[in-house]
Amino acid sequence: MNSSIKSQDPKVWQVIKQEEKRQKENINLIASENYASKAVREATGSVFTNKYSEGYPFKRYYAGNRFVDEIETLAIERAKKLFGVKFANVQGLSGSPANQAAYMALAEPGDTIMGLTLTHGGHLSHGASVNFSGKLFHAIGYEVDPKTERIDFNKLANLAKEHHPDIVLLDINMPEMDGLTAYREIVKIHPETGCIIISAEKDTTTLRNAISIGVQDYLIKPFTVDELETAINRVHILVDQARQKLVQAEQLRTRNEAYLKQLADEYSKARRTDDQAMEVFERLSEYPQCEGRWMQTLAMIYVVRQKWGKLRVLAEKIEQRTK
Repeated sequence: MNSSIKSQDPKVWQVIKQEEKRQKENINLIASENYASKAVREATGSVFTNKYSEGYPFKRYYAGNRFVDEIETLAIERAKKLFGVKFANVQGLSGSPANQAAYMALAEPGDTIMGLTLTHGGHLSHGASVNFSGKLFHAIGYEVDPKTERIDFNKLANLAKEHHPDIVLLDINMPEMDGLTAYREIVKIHPETGCIIISAEKDTTTLRNAISIGVQDYLIKPFTVDELETAINRVHILVDQARQKLVQAEQLRTRNEAYLKQLADEYSKARRTDDQAMEVFERLSEYPQCEGRWMQTLAMIYVVRQKWGKLRVLAEKIEQRTK
């Protein structure tokens, strides 16, 4: 029990020294790796390695955790002071369990999630088929344009429209393709889209930028379940209001279009080319689904009225629509 690894297993000792040499002679650029100090390695290799300590301080499932509780409580208090928070979890968990907790809080197994694909820079827990996220949820991946190395926001918005994801994962700090830019572009196409940003940062500039583009809520980690539920309910209300406004706007647009078609039909039969008739046909031509006959009638009015500049613009519009 008291012999060193060097004397007990020289082969393992040799491999450890080779890895130590590799780390000293190479630069690690992997985000999930770090250089632990000698003091940290002493702590992780201490007698606490022998202890099974399932649970949390003073709420363990096994006996003999007095000093485990003491050292974990010490770590918690230090973390709270360091990050200026009310509570902290210092147990050794990676980002994947954290993402899993977020998924289970916001969605149900079988729901649809959408994230950057693994081969384009996404994380395993963002929907990869080999990961729990790709097994528990219906995962849709979006990609980076190979030419511009940026997200194609139109494709992203169309994917969201097609699959109606319950969660879309967007990194708010990635250069050239950050989530704030993505959300701004998505809202241009689908203004009824809601967004809650969950961040570890307290950067006021990011917060202002988020608010300016229409993000409905911004939570700083750590936060409580109540705070999350409040944010979700608030966003639901805002999204519902936005959808109601869109429905009302569409109903008004439909009524206006029907009225303009009625007038256009009357003016066309009467062969009117006056200012009022020209205005009706011009307004009708602004609708994306405007019939070709109304645009032809407008073209004839321009010819009669010798509005050559307007005729040129109309011809370009007709050409664009026929492409």
